[in-house]
Amino acid sequence: MEKKELPLVYAAIHKVMGLVGFALKTGKNTHHKYNFASEADLIQAVRPAMVECGLIMLPSRKEIVEIDHGVKYTNCVLKAQYVLISVADGSSVTVESVASAMDSQDKYMSKAETQAEKYAIVQTFLLPRLMVDPDRSSSTNTNKGLD
Repeated sequence: MEKKELPLVYAAIHKVMGLVGFALKTGKNTHHKYNFASEADLIQAVRPAMVECGLIMLPSRKEIVEIDHGVKYTNCVLKAQYVLISVADGSSVTVESVASAMDSQDKYMSKAETQAEKYAIVQTFLLPRLMVDPDRSSSTNTNKGLD
């Protein structure tokens, strides 16, 4: 059986997955008392590997699925698409992400955009988020704090 050559974008995604083990949760929600991986945490985790592997990610389409202007908050549901492109051969794959965010002022859209990008990164690279860097922790339980 003849082996089919895959577009290089898949090899680049695969290599990034191998190079990036996790993203740290450095964000803190003091009101609800939980830690989270911020957009910066995720980008810091994947960007060097993406550059090394010749992989770029561009937003390609955003569609507002729903906006609900409540009395106190506005909720926005956004469907976004991101294109991952291999710089080696120009091959690409599109990743879709849906996110919801609410705000009492005018930031609901940018919050939803940030969430959609975070979900696209996490799901594309199967990226776990950890509370503690296992390389800098004396604990043997590196699963603590996984989302």
